[in-house]
Amino acid sequence: MNWNDPTFLRSTSAFIQWIVIAFASVAVALQTAKHFVDLREKNISSKISAAKEDALAAENRLKSERIAKAEENQRELEAQLAKTNTETGNKLAEDEARLAETRKAADAANERAAILERHKELTAPRRFTEAERIALIAHLMECPKGKIVLTVTEGDLEAVAYSEAIRSIFKEAGHDVEFTPIIFGSGPKGIAVSLIMEASEDDTPTHALPILTSFQKAGIEVSGYRIKNLHDDVLHITVGAKPIQK
Repeated sequence: MNWNDPTFLRSTSAFIQWIVIAFASVAVALQTAKHFVDLREKNISSKISAAKEDALAAENRLKSERIAKAEENQRELEAQLAKTNTETGNKLAEDEARLAETRKAADAANERAAILERHKELTAPRRFTEAERIALIAHLMECPKGKIVLTVTEGDLEAVAYSEAIRSIFKEAGHDVEFTPIIFGSGPKGIAVSLIMEASEDDTPTHALPILTSFQKAGIEVSGYRIKNLHDDVLHITVGAKPIQK
């Protein structure tokens, strides 16, 4: 290798020239390859972007369809709920109307039953309970004895039966009782005990007030009234129709 030899230098220069040409060819080839790579990259990137956009669009469409379906389902549910509420409201109104009718019918039935019970109570024949009977006999046994005239409306079967019960109680208490049915045009109500007043209270039979008090002590409602022109020492007891209770 002689750097002073022109032949060597020309050969070296030619070699270098060929190397330059080779590198230039390589550079051109690389540049061309780069161009194709860039085109390929852009093409692929474009396709990827398009695919992403298509996927995003498809996803958005799916979401929109799901939202639309959900909204449609919600509207259907709301419509069904409104229908159900209306039907339920109508059913409740019908049930309330029927309940009101039932209560009204029940109230009417109770009222009729109360009226019938009251009528039964008012029209039931008078009777002495065992406690009243025992108490009245005990009180009458302590009363002075005297003649008693027991009168009753002859056509009133209930009053006649009640007077018989009174007569039986007097007899068990040791009192003399004369039973006299009388036809009254409009006689007294209930049990009336006469207190004879001729000139003074001394004319009242001695056994009148004690007997009147005996009935009251036994819890039996009686009324006392004063009459004239009757025989002395005769107590008149009148059994009239059953009083009308209010």
